[in-house]
Amino acid sequence: MNRARKVLQQPQWKPGDAIQESGVYEVVHNNCESEVEQAIFIAGQKLPSCHTCGSRVRFRLRRAIPSIFEDRDFQK
Repeated sequence: MNRARKVLQQPQWKPGDAIQESGVYEVVHNNCESEVEQAIFIAGQKLPSCHTCGSRVRFRLRRAIPSIFEDRDFQK
């Protein structure tokens, strides 16, 4: 499978969706000059809209990384 097709088949999330898995997400803007290409989100957070391209921004999980707050050893 070529890279372009593989990228298109990866799950994407939109603003307002709740994060299911903490980690580093690719930020895919729609005709926007924003320099934000990656962001870290924690499970349970809602994805934000972009100040420029609004609700057309999309997010793809690039690397799952558990939050320290999800680790039993660090919970109160």
